[in-house]
Amino acid sequence: HLMLASVAPADPADGRQWARYAELYSHTRLESLRLAKCTDQKVREFAVKLLRYLRVSGELAACQAMAAEFIERWVRDSGEPDEHVIRAQAQLAAASREAGDYQQAHRTADQAYRNARELLGEQDELTAELRHALAQDLRLIGEFAEALHLDRVSSEALEADRGPIGTRGVVAASDVGLGLLLTSQYYDAAVALGRALDDHEKGTQATAVTARSEERRVGKECRSRW
Repeated sequence: HLMLASVAPADPADGRQWARYAELYSHTRLESLRLAKCTDQKVREFAVKLLRYLRVSGELAACQAMAAEFIERWVRDSGEPDEHVIRAQAQLAAASREAGDYQQAHRTADQAYRNARELLGEQDELTAELRHALAQDLRLIGEFAEALHLDRVSSEALEADRGPIGTRGVVAASDVGLGLLLTSQYYDAAVALGRALDDHEKGTQATAVTARSEERRVGKECRSRW
């Protein structure tokens, strides 16, 4: 398994690498239990990459089955607040969501988020991604107030960390606006969505200014060389 892990491409979401991942999957499909039993960190990282490949390439049932197998064994061997367990839970939740099994997605995402908060803390990048995913799942099962609470946590965390402007900040602010709309807080929703739109326009303008400045800098360097 270490040999398989060593030749796995870095990004399983890169479609150009799917043929290689399909080959690696064919070697592990019939012995997934042995792969799950391995406690080597590099092998577990490979296993999570394999789950992501299966999900993004559309093999949702295979991803769900293998993820459940990995999670069960890894929890037994390493305990639940373990980063590889959390990442496998994230893939299982995403595959369940994409397959339309929203209740299963919610249960798994909720457990992954709880584990991430305990192990990594509320401000960690993985915790933030799981919080966002869990809010999506809550909306999908009609728990709009709980989803809004999580969206507010995400938006406030991003504003405190980097300010409101930025793609993730705009998405978080938009989610808050959607949550307010779904909970019939129409005026507040309009204000929040308007603020998100303003931040998006400011971010777009800032990106354009940066691009023009970089273009001028490169042009000046070229002229000085020639």
